Amino acid sequence: MKLVLALLAFSALASPALAWERGRPASVTFTHGFGGQCNGCDLSGRSMDGARLAGGSFNGANLSGSRLRRSEVSGSTFAGADFSRSELTGSEISGSNFASALFQGACLERVEATGVNFSGANLAATTVGGAEFVGANFAAASLMGERGERTVFSGSNLARADLSRSALPGADFGGANLAGARLSEANLERADFSGANLSRVRAPGARLARARLNEANIAAADLSGAQGLTQDQINDACGDAATRLPNGLVVRTCRRR
Repeated sequence: MKLVLALLAFSALASPALAWERGRPASVTFTHGFGGQCNGCDLSGRSMDGARLAGGSFNGANLSGSRLRRSEVSGSTFAGADFSRSELTGSEISGSNFASALFQGACLERVEATGVNFSGANLAATTVGGAEFVGANFAAASLMGERGERTVFSGSNLARADLSRSALPGADFGGANLAGARLSEANLERADFSGANLSRVRAPGARLARARLNEANIAAADLSGAQGLTQDQINDACGDAATRLPNGLVVRTCRRR
């Protein structure tokens, strides 16, 4: 395993490189942090609160069950890494690449995640209350069973993402791209979809009471099985002849640009 350390300081370990090779201490205290390469390394189950893992490469690393609360994990690449059951509460992860990473059961509450790449990642059953995923990429990602209130996805790409059975009441999807997303049985009450692209979404059983649809595009969307929709909400959106709505509701046609 190749490990290149930059500005690394372990307060409790006299020989950092040797310690990484020989064992996995349960608790690691960082006075600065480290970057470089740790591809495929095993960091599972470690307590690394306050760590700085910025600007490094951790592709395929195992961080399952690790604790990284209030840490800086920005500008790094974690493609295919395992963060299942990990805790990153209050951490800064902006600009990092988590493509195809595993986050099942992880806690991402109050993370700052501007411009993060989660494409193809598995975030099933994660908790994301208060998290800010501004301009993030969730293309084809699984967010099944994800839950949290006041979560921000504004300007993010959620095309073909699966949000089935998620519970994200009051979430901000303003200007987001959800084209082809699956919202089956999701709780999205009071969510803000202003200016969002909801074309071709499928939402059987989705709860959309008091959701804002100002200037939302629901062309070819199937909302026929959605719950809580009213004509007043639909009046703020636009669609086309392929849009499917609950009985009695109609949508105006989107203007071509």
